[in-house]
Amino acid sequence: MLSFYQDRANLCSFFGFIAGCVALYSLTQSEMSLALGFILLGAIADVFDGPLARKTLNRPLLFSEFGQGLDTLGDMCHSVLAPALFVTLAQGGSLTGILCGLILAAAGTTRLAYFTAVGSDKPGFFVGVPVTYLPLTLGIVANLFPAQQSASVVYILYSLIMVALQTGKFYFPKFSHKGLYLFALILIFLATLSFSRVLFPATF
Repeated sequence: MLSFYQDRANLCSFFGFIAGCVALYSLTQSEMSLALGFILLGAIADVFDGPLARKTLNRPLLFSEFGQGLDTLGDMCHSVLAPALFVTLAQGGSLTGILCGLILAAAGTTRLAYFTAVGSDKPGFFVGVPVTYLPLTLGIVANLFPAQQSASVVYILYSLIMVALQTGKFYFPKFSHKGLYLFALILIFLATLSFSRVLFPATF
């Protein structure tokens, strides 16, 4: 069973899963910036596991099938559950915050299940916005509006917009080769900013 991790793409997906788990634990300790950093690390791993898989020559089919399942579980941690809990805690665990977290979790779960079962009927496009955009957008919102300074309305609007984008029946273009790495660079910048808030709190 552990031999599946000899595959570098699967190892990358597993790293993303662990990052998501650490993010969830950090949130239980109210370490918001640390959690956000690990949410973004998980998303970064999700960006690179696909290209790593495609570049692996003669990759066994079982490795691919295992990787797809592992990738979905990782996405569930770092791009669905952790962001949903972050949004809840950013609103002080209020009823509104809980509802925002629940609809984000429900939308992300629905999106992942739809992608696994149905996929897209248009090459080069997703149906709805992928869950990986949740860490990206959350990283932007959370850095612009630190939790202790944010009005609840910011996260309410954010949650409603992301739910609509993830579950909407519209075509969303996949990244080109250059676009994918630009996406990764933005994630890396946001993760660095988040970890900097942890390491140098007096600076921010």
